[in-house]
Amino acid sequence: MSTILLIEKDSGLRHRLRSALMEAGHDLIEAADGETGLAQFHAIGADLVMTDVALPGKGGLEVMAQVLIEQPHTKIFALAVPQSDRGVDLLEVAEILGATRTFEKPIDVPELVRAIDEELITTWSSE
Repeated sequence: MSTILLIEKDSGLRHRLRSALMEAGHDLIEAADGETGLAQFHAIGADLVMTDVALPGKGGLEVMAQVLIEQPHTKIFALAVPQSDRGVDLLEVAEILGATRTFEKPIDVPELVRAIDEELITTWSSE
């Protein structure tokens, strides 16, 4: 069993992901903003951090950067609504910062659960 930290402002998406991840046998820690997410990461830790890149307050990209500075081998999944009108692809920025995988919203939950399992199995088999 693994621990996943989900930092997502959308409570509906958090609920859908909670159900799917718990059904898949994962422990889930949840936060609705970056500050709370980082506090949870420091207090509890996580095998994988999944974060929305556009969070209120401390943004998801900032959260990612801080997590990877502190724990460079942490798996991070970045989630974002495509925003081509800004001229900046936040998921590309997340990849540059070190996201393990990126996902566009709306999220294909079964695909996301498979990706989590793949990443965590890879981590466990290399330890």
